[in-house]
Amino acid sequence: MASDYNRLQNNRSLRFNLAYAEGFESMALAIGEMLIEDRVYLFGDSDSSVASLILWHFVEEIEHKNVAFDVLHHLHSSYFLRMLGLVYATGHIFGLTIKGYHALLKEDGLWTSWRSRWTLLKLIGRLLGNILPRWLRIWRPGCHPCQVVDPQWGARWAAAFEKHPEAMARLDTTKLKADSPLAG
Repeated sequence: MASDYNRLQNNRSLRFNLAYAEGFESMALAIGEMLIEDRVYLFGDSDSSVASLILWHFVEEIEHKNVAFDVLHHLHSSYFLRMLGLVYATGHIFGLTIKGYHALLKEDGLWTSWRSRWTLLKLIGRLLGNILPRWLRIWRPGCHPCQVVDPQWGARWAAAFEKHPEAMARLDTTKLKADSPLAG
Protein backbone atom coordinates (compact mmCIF):
# COMPACT_ATOMS: atom_id res chain seq x y z
CA MET A 1 0.00 0.00 0.00
CA ALA A 2 2.80 2.39 0.89
CA SER A 3 4.42 1.97 -2.53
CA ASP A 4 1.04 2.42 -4.24
CA TYR A 5 0.39 5.66 -2.41
CA ASN A 6 3.95 6.86 -3.03
CA ARG A 7 3.40 6.25 -6.76
CA LEU A 8 0.14 8.20 -6.64
CA GLN A 9 1.84 11.06 -4.84
CA ASN A 10 4.87 11.15 -7.14
CA ASN A 11 3.28 10.32 -10.50
CA ARG A 12 -0.20 11.83 -10.36
CA SER A 13 -1.35 15.42 -10.14
CA LEU A 14 -2.76 16.94 -7.00
CA ARG A 15 -6.04 17.26 -8.92
CA PHE A 16 -6.11 13.50 -9.63
CA ASN A 17 -5.18 12.64 -6.05
CA LEU A 18 -7.97 14.86 -4.76
CA ALA A 19 -10.40 13.04 -7.08
CA TYR A 20 -9.03 9.72 -5.78
CA ALA A 21 -9.55 10.90 -2.19
CA GLU A 22 -13.13 11.93 -2.98
CA GLY A 23 -13.79 8.61 -4.72
CA PHE A 24 -12.34 6.77 -1.75
CA GLU A 25 -14.49 8.72 0.71
CA SER A 26 -17.65 8.25 -1.36
CA MET A 27 -16.94 4.53 -1.48
CA ALA A 28 -16.26 4.49 2.29
CA LEU A 29 -19.63 6.17 2.91
CA ALA A 30 -21.39 3.49 0.86
CA ILE A 31 -19.48 0.72 2.65
CA GLY A 32 -20.23 2.29 6.04
CA GLU A 33 -23.95 2.36 5.31
CA MET A 34 -23.83 -1.26 4.16
CA LEU A 35 -21.82 -2.48 7.17
CA ILE A 36 -24.17 -0.81 9.64
CA GLU A 37 -27.28 -2.05 7.83
CA ASP A 38 -25.94 -5.64 7.62
CA ARG A 39 -24.15 -5.56 11.01
CA VAL A 40 -26.05 -8.51 12.49
CA TYR A 41 -25.05 -10.84 9.67
CA LEU A 42 -21.48 -9.56 9.36
CA PHE A 43 -20.59 -9.06 13.03
CA GLY A 44 -23.17 -10.94 15.12
CA ASP A 45 -21.52 -12.98 17.88
CA SER A 46 -18.07 -11.96 16.64
CA ASP A 47 -15.12 -10.64 18.61
CA SER A 48 -16.29 -7.41 20.24
CA SER A 49 -13.04 -5.50 19.80
CA VAL A 50 -12.75 -6.32 16.08
CA ALA A 51 -16.41 -5.51 15.35
CA SER A 52 -16.13 -2.31 17.40
CA LEU A 53 -13.02 -1.17 15.54
CA ILE A 54 -14.45 -1.79 12.07
CA LEU A 55 -17.92 -0.39 12.75
CA TRP A 56 -16.57 2.63 14.62
CA HIS A 57 -14.20 3.40 11.77
CA PHE A 58 -17.10 3.46 9.32
CA VAL A 59 -19.31 5.49 11.66
CA GLU A 60 -16.46 8.01 11.58
CA GLU A 61 -16.36 7.81 7.77
CA ILE A 62 -20.06 8.66 7.67
CA GLU A 63 -19.53 11.64 9.99
CA HIS A 64 -17.16 13.37 7.54
CA LYS A 65 -18.90 12.11 4.42
CA ASN A 66 -18.89 15.31 2.38
CA VAL A 67 -15.53 16.94 3.24
CA ALA A 68 -13.52 15.58 0.27
CA PHE A 69 -16.52 16.06 -2.03
CA ASP A 70 -16.86 19.72 -1.07
CA VAL A 71 -13.13 20.42 -1.51
CA LEU A 72 -13.03 18.70 -4.91
CA HIS A 73 -16.21 20.47 -6.03
CA HIS A 74 -14.82 23.84 -4.90
CA LEU A 75 -11.47 23.40 -6.65
CA HIS A 76 -12.40 21.28 -9.67
CA SER A 77 -16.13 21.04 -10.29
CA SER A 78 -15.97 18.20 -12.80
CA TYR A 79 -18.34 15.25 -12.91
CA PHE A 80 -15.91 13.33 -15.12
CA LEU A 81 -13.01 13.89 -12.71
CA ARG A 82 -15.15 12.81 -9.76
CA MET A 83 -16.20 9.59 -11.54
CA LEU A 84 -12.60 8.91 -12.60
CA GLY A 85 -11.55 9.21 -8.96
CA LEU A 86 -14.38 6.91 -7.86
CA VAL A 87 -13.56 4.20 -10.40
CA TYR A 88 -9.82 4.37 -9.74
CA ALA A 89 -10.20 4.38 -5.94
CA THR A 90 -12.75 1.55 -6.02
CA GLY A 91 -10.57 -0.63 -8.24
CA HIS A 92 -7.45 0.15 -6.24
CA ILE A 93 -8.93 -0.53 -2.81
CA PHE A 94 -10.84 -3.64 -3.85
CA GLY A 95 -7.70 -4.97 -5.54
CA LEU A 96 -5.71 -4.46 -2.34
CA THR A 97 -8.52 -6.04 -0.31
CA ILE A 98 -8.51 -9.14 -2.51
CA LYS A 99 -4.74 -9.46 -2.10
CA GLY A 100 -5.17 -9.11 1.66
CA TYR A 101 -7.87 -11.79 1.87
CA HIS A 102 -5.77 -14.09 -0.29
CA ALA A 103 -2.75 -13.63 2.00
CA LEU A 104 -4.82 -14.19 5.15
CA LEU A 105 -6.51 -17.33 3.81
CA LYS A 106 -3.18 -18.65 2.61
CA GLU A 107 -1.55 -17.97 5.99
CA ASP A 108 -4.38 -19.77 7.78
CA GLY A 109 -4.16 -22.72 5.39
CA LEU A 110 -7.67 -22.06 4.07
CA TRP A 111 -6.88 -20.92 0.52
CA THR A 112 -6.87 -24.47 -0.86
CA SER A 113 -10.15 -25.41 0.87
CA TRP A 114 -13.09 -25.34 -1.52
CA ARG A 115 -15.40 -24.69 1.46
CA SER A 116 -13.55 -21.55 2.50
CA ARG A 117 -13.47 -20.31 -1.09
CA TRP A 118 -17.20 -21.01 -1.48
CA THR A 119 -17.91 -19.21 1.81
CA LEU A 120 -15.80 -16.26 0.65
CA LEU A 121 -17.54 -16.22 -2.72
CA LYS A 122 -20.97 -16.14 -1.05
CA LEU A 123 -19.83 -13.33 1.25
CA ILE A 124 -18.45 -11.33 -1.68
CA GLY A 125 -21.75 -11.83 -3.52
CA ARG A 126 -23.70 -10.57 -0.52
CA LEU A 127 -21.39 -7.58 -0.06
CA LEU A 128 -21.52 -6.65 -3.73
CA GLY A 129 -25.30 -7.01 -3.80
CA ASN A 130 -25.57 -4.66 -0.83
CA ILE A 131 -22.95 -2.14 -1.95
CA LEU A 132 -23.76 -1.90 -5.68
CA PRO A 133 -26.95 0.20 -5.36
CA ARG A 134 -25.09 2.63 -3.10
CA TRP A 135 -22.12 2.78 -5.47
CA LEU A 136 -24.43 3.44 -8.42
CA ARG A 137 -26.11 6.24 -6.44
CA ILE A 138 -22.76 8.05 -6.45
CA TRP A 139 -22.85 8.08 -10.26
CA ARG A 140 -26.01 10.18 -10.34
CA PRO A 141 -25.19 13.71 -11.53
CA GLY A 142 -26.05 16.09 -8.73
CA CYS A 143 -25.46 13.44 -6.07
CA HIS A 144 -23.98 14.96 -2.91
CA PRO A 145 -22.97 12.93 0.15
CA CYS A 146 -25.02 15.20 2.43
CA GLN A 147 -28.11 13.71 0.74
CA VAL A 148 -27.33 10.40 2.46
CA VAL A 149 -29.16 10.18 5.77
CA ASP A 150 -26.89 9.06 8.59
CA PRO A 151 -27.86 5.60 9.84
CA GLN A 152 -29.61 6.02 13.20
CA TRP A 153 -27.68 3.18 14.81
CA GLY A 154 -24.35 4.81 13.93
CA ALA A 155 -25.53 8.22 15.12
CA ARG A 156 -26.60 6.70 18.46
CA TRP A 157 -23.22 5.02 18.82
CA ALA A 158 -21.40 8.29 18.09
CA ALA A 159 -23.56 10.09 20.68
CA ALA A 160 -22.96 7.35 23.26
CA PHE A 161 -19.24 7.48 22.54
CA GLU A 162 -19.20 11.20 23.35
CA LYS A 163 -20.48 10.35 26.83
CA HIS A 164 -18.50 7.12 27.36
CA PRO A 165 -15.40 6.97 25.12
CA GLU A 166 -14.10 3.86 26.91
CA ALA A 167 -17.17 1.98 25.71
CA MET A 168 -16.08 2.16 22.07
CA ALA A 169 -14.50 -1.30 22.22
CA ARG A 170 -17.41 -2.83 24.17
CA LEU A 171 -19.89 -3.36 21.38
CA ASP A 172 -22.10 -6.25 22.41
CA THR A 173 -22.12 -8.34 19.24
CA THR A 174 -24.90 -10.54 20.61
CA LYS A 175 -27.26 -7.53 20.67
CA LEU A 176 -26.59 -5.83 17.34
CA LYS A 177 -30.33 -5.69 16.53
CA ALA A 178 -30.91 -3.53 19.61
CA ASP A 179 -31.25 0.23 19.41
CA SER A 180 -28.31 0.76 21.72
CA PRO A 181 -24.98 -0.18 20.16
CA LEU A 182 -23.22 -0.42 23.52
CA ALA A 183 -22.96 -3.43 25.76
CA GLY A 184 -25.31 -3.43 28.71
